[in-house]
Amino acid sequence: GATEFSFSTKDLDMDDIQDINSLLHGYYGDVIKCKSEGTILSSTVNMTLYCKLSDNYYVERNYYKGEEIPEDNKEARKLAEVCKRILKKMNNQIGSKASDYEKELWIHNYIITHTAYGYSEGEDTQSANSQAHASYGALVSHKAVCNGYSFAMKLLCNLAGLDCRIITGQGNEENHAWNLVKLDGEWYHVDVTWDDPIGNPANTYYYNYFNITDNEIAKDHSR
Repeated sequence: GATEFSFSTKDLDMDDIQDINSLLHGYYGDVIKCKSEGTILSSTVNMTLYCKLSDNYYVERNYYKGEEIPEDNKEARKLAEVCKRILKKMNNQIGSKASDYEKELWIHNYIITHTAYGYSEGEDTQSANSQAHASYGALVSHKAVCNGYSFAMKLLCNLAGLDCRIITGQGNEENHAWNLVKLDGEWYHVDVTWDDPIGNPANTYYYNYFNITDNEIAKDHSR
């Protein structure tokens, strides 16, 4: 939850720090600014990073701890409302005592049937593009790219009590993101984006990339 933190280093320079977001999946936030300070008498450089917290951070804190979401963060507040409705719907359909596998399957199918690959159409192109890379795009605007799909999968799994992670790498040699979900102590790969191909007929489910092994995912995914 920190929006600012500092550290001292002898090994990093500003060029290294400039690319820091490329090494982060950004689920909880991103570095938006950095500052370095050094002295002539010392080889140590003091670095300060300034971060912007994501909607996912605020939604999870609100759901788990009841913390209020800032009034001016309308997207996070809307996302929180939508997530609560989705989880209520899940519990009504499969029951609050459903297994982790049943919850994961329901979430996988929900995202596929409520999200289309791409960007929302609107006057604010920059905002629409940003949303498509976030949980908001998949769950509220219903238009997202792979980041949005994988973020939405992690967010709903986290809120449902499942251990889920985001993997960034390449799919068919293009930048891509997908998920790992832990079931009964074992990790499985889930690529919701590729289970929802463009032009997918309504209420048609694909499971080619649902709970597959390292060897299976390695056929067309890499890190």
